[in-house]
Amino acid sequence: TTTRPVLYTNTRLSSDELFEAGQERLNAAQQLALVLYCNEPQLDNGEVFAAFRLLLGDAAGLYAAAFERHGD
Repeated sequence: TTTRPVLYTNTRLSSDELFEAGQERLNAAQQLALVLYCNEPQLDNGEVFAAFRLLLGDAAGLYAAAFERHGD
């Protein structure tokens, strides 16, 4: 099943702006993955995983919107 990203996509953004926003979230998700890999003891892994999932969902939604906008 396909889930809708939590992030509300601003339809006035250009495809480049949408792609850049997706890239920012992907980079943030990569940083969270590094934190998980390094197993920082002061972080709650459940919260980190939730943030990771949210960022990936947002990135996917932004990329999809960017490609849809680019096709217009």
